[in-house]
Amino acid sequence: MVPTPPTPSLPDVPERLRPVLSSVLEEEGASVPAPVRELLLEALHARLEALLQDERARELERRRQFVSKLSHALRNDLSAARMGAQMIVRCPENVERVVTMSGKILDGIERADRKIQELLDAHRPQG
Repeated sequence: MVPTPPTPSLPDVPERLRPVLSSVLEEEGASVPAPVRELLLEALHARLEALLQDERARELERRRQFVSKLSHALRNDLSAARMGAQMIVRCPENVERVVTMSGKILDGIERADRKIQELLDAHRPQG
């Protein structure tokens, strides 16, 4: 089974929120002086930037772990297939062993292929 793919990263929220926050602070009943409003907006912007930076770091770590797990799973399947092929090369005259190892090689390749297909399906654009 292929590990769950990482979630997509967040859009650039701070710049998009600035006009919204500014308009909220300027609405009727919100008599916030311009310098205070600017300080509030800057503080909110800085906090949102910090939160986004933290989320980006978590996203990067999730991606790193995902690639690591997938690589490990694929290596296991390919190592088993390689080992089977090496056993066949050592004893090609042993028909029973060749048949058994050939089946194991095919199973390993099919498992790897399924994992790759699941990965491609998970990252296929939705439409």
